Amino acid sequence: MLARRAAEVEDQGIQIGDRVIWNPPTRRMGDFVYGKAMDDRVCLAVMERLLAEVDRERLAYELVFVSTVQEEIGLVGAESAAEAAGCELAIALDVGLVGDAPGVDARDASPRLGGGPTIVHKDLSNYSRPLTRALMKTAKEANIPVQPAVFAFYGSDASAFTRHGLQAALVVVPTRYTHSPFEMVHLTDVELTVQLLKRFLETRS
Repeated sequence: MLARRAAEVEDQGIQIGDRVIWNPPTRRMGDFVYGKAMDDRVCLAVMERLLAEVDRERLAYELVFVSTVQEEIGLVGAESAAEAAGCELAIALDVGLVGDAPGVDARDASPRLGGGPTIVHKDLSNYSRPLTRALMKTAKEANIPVQPAVFAFYGSDASAFTRHGLQAALVVVPTRYTHSPFEMVHLTDVELTVQLLKRFLETRS
């Protein structure tokens, strides 16, 4: 039922302070997929595909996957993971930012949908230059298009790993309309993100 007035909302038993969510269906339109919570369902999909495709006999690293919570209210899950993981390197996966949407200045967000994964060199945190460059080198050698970027207003779980002394890098699946009920990703970017990480994990730099 569509409610156009406050009284109609209240007639459905909804009051100020009640917890409500957007619940539109996830849809595919050509090579685009849009729906709620691409942030961060798409990165879980990348991790699942990567687990299925990586050649465990060729792994150059001991591999640990972590899914975190409460990133935007203090990196709570990432802080716990950073303390418990016992690793030296960490690659955070996240979504955002793109400049190919109305009202966004490409100078603030240069990546676009369909251009490949974004490798973030810096945002509100500084990331490991050696690890970031190793990812860029992997992409170049594998002929995988990537979109290097610097964001003025952005942050990720990688910050928590950096604070705990790990070499941390950030790989982003470009996403339009983040924090809306219709976040949009491009399937090419998803696939290329999987291939970039797979190649990196199977290559000792």
